[in-house]
Amino acid sequence: MFSKEAKRWLMALGIAKILFEDQGYHCLYLEGIENFIWRKSMYSPKIREDLIPKIYQMAKAKGIKMTTLVNHILEKVLNGGDEFGAKQIVSSSKESNFPKEDGGKGECLGG
Repeated sequence: MFSKEAKRWLMALGIAKILFEDQGYHCLYLEGIENFIWRKSMYSPKIREDLIPKIYQMAKAKGIKMTTLVNHILEKVLNGGDEFGAKQIVSSSKESNFPKEDGGKGECLGG
């Protein structure tokens, strides 16, 4: 989750935003800092490099952003749907192709 330091920074930014707004100043700079803290504090998984061109081509063909496509695919797979043919991708991948990130113990990550 968040470190004590990150929580303190977010609290301080909250106070600063209140003061800025009260004085009629824009808070864009403070919101930028807040977004930076959130991004640095949260886990952000990386997409394999070899998948990026495939995602790009599929998104381009559909006329949507890559992040929108990835979000739709993940939603559909997690909810059991198949709007983007994601089930085929998942079912064609063998479970043995995925390395165990927990040292092979079968335990949940981070839990």
